[in-house]
Amino acid sequence: MSEKRSDSRLRDPERSREAILQAAEQLFAQKGYESTSLQEIGMLAGVSRGTPGYFFGSKEQLYQAILDRILQAEHAAAEQVHARLVSSGAAPVDVITEVIRSHIDFLVARPTFIQLLTREALSNFALQQSTTSLEVIQAGRVLLRQELERADIHHVDPDLLMLSVVALCWMPLTHRNTLLNPLGLDPDDPAFIERLKQHVVSILLHGILHQ
Repeated sequence: MSEKRSDSRLRDPERSREAILQAAEQLFAQKGYESTSLQEIGMLAGVSRGTPGYFFGSKEQLYQAILDRILQAEHAAAEQVHARLVSSGAAPVDVITEVIRSHIDFLVARPTFIQLLTREALSNFALQQSTTSLEVIQAGRVLLRQELERADIHHVDPDLLMLSVVALCWMPLTHRNTLLNPLGLDPDDPAFIERLKQHVVSILLHGILHQ
């Protein structure tokens, strides 16, 4: 990479910052925190090796920024769907249905989300220190509790419902190689994703409405 190119990126700080975030998200998801260096991130982003540190200070701070950003993106996607449906007068069960479907869409469009959070579940490195993580989890709890109350459903624990949503939506996409491939299922096939959406919604709503 030429010095001229590096200087050009530095003169466009927002572009450089975004390139670094995208590169870091990809590498941290694929290789993990310990196996990823700022130099690798800079190379993939097309900036000099010192530029990631210039913008974010340290690898740990960049990693935290990645986690916060992807959690906020998921939360924003869910809130957008929720607000649109509530403002249109949709029934609570329909709201929950579409929030679940949109969550699966997000997981498919942003596979690094599951990869990063699965690594976090094993390493317990940064999410336990993240206020963003706590805020997003609390927002999900409030959303489900609100819709259950609107539907006058009081026998369902919103916390356990949220755990069920996460388990049913994440698990198949997490086990692409260990489970889906041996079953002949393709997570890149839109038809399979639609089947998954219908299955998850059917199981959860059956449990909610028929207890």
